Amino acid sequence: MSTLAAHGAAFTEAVSGFGPGAPVILCHDDADGLSAGALLWRALARAGSEPGPVRVIGRGESAWSPAILDELAALAPAGFVVTDLGVQAGTILPGVPTVLVDHHVPRSWPEASEATVISGHADAPIPTSSLLAHACAAALGAADDLAWLAGVGRVGDLGERAASADFPEIMGPLRKAHTAKALREAVSLVKRAAPLGLGRCRAGAADAAAGGRAP
Repeated sequence: MSTLAAHGAAFTEAVSGFGPGAPVILCHDDADGLSAGALLWRALARAGSEPGPVRVIGRGESAWSPAILDELAALAPAGFVVTDLGVQAGTILPGVPTVLVDHHVPRSWPEASEATVISGHADAPIPTSSLLAHACAAALGAADDLAWLAGVGRVGDLGERAASADFPEIMGPLRKAHTAKALREAVSLVKRAAPLGLGRCRAGAADAAAGGRAP
């Protein structure tokens, strides 16, 4: 099993432990985070776990803050999927199953009772959060049509040249199917949308911020 496939299998196992109701996705407000959030929303919806709103975490906010805890507690979530917001110890909402999907250097490491961590930081090469999200989506079901979101997130985080250097199984087909200009324009749309403070949005809005549809 490849490293990405192993991450996907761990994600599938983790979300199977979610309770009844709608899972909630939290994501960063950059190209990688928004792409990952849109990917994960689509994947969970297709798998029959209709998620609630995507909570986009912007500058000056923290998913682990009391303000976010108070906001999310009212949703009575079945579980949290938190992507591109880092890895750290502690719970977002006590008693709610949580999965962290991320590629940054961990600030600290949660106990197993606090969160399941899907981290690409120790992988070689290191996947972006959107690429990890695509692996998670593929483990839940068909996700080939969502690969372009992983490409947008990767280009947004690393730039076009660096994004194409690794993971040819994802980036190769994308470069054949879509022009480099189209991917750059999708990234540009995300960067323009991010400062608007998207707050809560559903996958349609996250998709729109991440390019709307396949370039």
